Amino acid sequence: MKIRFCIFSIFCTCIILLVSGCGGGADSSSPPQSSASSSSSSNSSTSSSSSSSSSSSSSSVASKTWVGTLLLENSSSNVTVTPKIAIDGAGNAIAVWAQINGSISSIYANRYVVGSGWGTPVIISGSTLATSPVIAMNSSGNAVVAWISGTSPSDIAANIYSTNGGWGTATIIDNSSAAAQSTPAVGIDSNGNALVAWDMRDSTQSTNQYSIMSNRYSAGSWGTATSISGNQLLAMRPHVVFSPNGSALALWEGADLLGTGTKLFFSSFNGSSWVAASAIETLVTSNGTSIGVDGTGNAMLVYGSHPNGVGVNSIYAKQYVVGSGWGGSSLIETSSVEAYNQQVVVELNGNATAIWQEGVATSRLSASRYTVGSGWSTPVFVDLSASAKGLPALATNASGTTIAVWGQVDGTSYNVYASQYSSTSGWSTPTNIENLAGGTSPISPDVAVDTNGNALVVWGQDVPLSIGASVYASRLE
Repeated sequence: MKIRFCIFSIFCTCIILLVSGCGGGADSSSPPQSSASSSSSSNSSTSSSSSSSSSSSSSSVASKTWVGTLLLENSSSNVTVTPKIAIDGAGNAIAVWAQINGSISSIYANRYVVGSGWGTPVIISGSTLATSPVIAMNSSGNAVVAWISGTSPSDIAANIYSTNGGWGTATIIDNSSAAAQSTPAVGIDSNGNALVAWDMRDSTQSTNQYSIMSNRYSAGSWGTATSISGNQLLAMRPHVVFSPNGSALALWEGADLLGTGTKLFFSSFNGSSWVAASAIETLVTSNGTSIGVDGTGNAMLVYGSHPNGVGVNSIYAKQYVVGSGWGGSSLIETSSVEAYNQQVVVELNGNATAIWQEGVATSRLSASRYTVGSGWSTPVFVDLSASAKGLPALATNASGTTIAVWGQVDGTSYNVYASQYSSTSGWSTPTNIENLAGGTSPISPDVAVDTNGNALVVWGQDVPLSIGASVYASRLE
């Protein structure tokens, strides 16, 4: 019962904090409701090959439906963290989550196989306390999962899934016994080489210095963990993204030793080593980052910040081009209310989609499309309902099929919603994709889309009379 209470409390507390920390009334500069004309306009300059692919994909997605709500975990134990999912080019997927296993929390995995469905959950973390899993998968179906292992101090552990041999052995990859490790991020390339990055707090230093560490999996084994953040006072919350060409980018928030404000730092991986870290943006305040990469290694970053430390939080975008580096930042929304919880996905051709929440009492969802050669479109509403919402998740495929999912409180009902983007008609009307009777708020759902436009969504949710939250899934096909 304790976990059930915590899940509900966390969701409601987040809403209360947003309400108490944000002002604002009606938004006179809000984006228009999504429509065929606004969506078509924002994508009018897409290349013919991309448009053809996207239109075909959108038509296919429009004819698909969400299929049922399936329980993925076969235990009455409490699920303690948000489940994550990744998918390969054929539509096979793996979902991971942390679950109480006897007296400790373990990382569980369940694999979805096209034509067969979901398998049986297995423990992939060994016998040590394990929480906060993250997963990445390549188009061939090979995957890497990383998580926080143990306590006082904590470590970073990982396991590799191979289509040839299944799960490997859980391995501690941080090589440190004197520092606390947290917030892992993962990436994997087309050859099965993997990267994990995380932040490390070294309590032996007088300043409790934080660093970004990384370790690489190649040729069947892990290397030695190394710092990629350089001489920084504070380095936290990393992201890692892999391009199909084998290059990778890492991004994190931090501060240098001069104490000149919050900064966004960046390093690139050239296939064998990381380049020296550099600051790409100085912020008065930082409110989260999200990054995606295209097929050639170019990246799109979206982040939240209060300009000059005053006013409402706004969403900005910044692009990285291989050979040229980072360009300037662009404001991609002009709402007069708070904008936050931004997410971005990038297609292989470089087009991108960003989504975020805005407002407090109504907690609307808005989105914008980036088209190569044209830039960002005018934002449109994805959802206008006056309901409290959780963090949205966003996924796309090579053809531009893009799906957003989120948890939502509808009076006394707690549901998971999805909306699909079409190049011809914009965002679809949000659909309730779960059919659970009652229950508490869903724990931030995650989504993955395959090359055919089919999608899988996973989330954690408590239901009446259950011992704790369980993991559920729904499929678009």
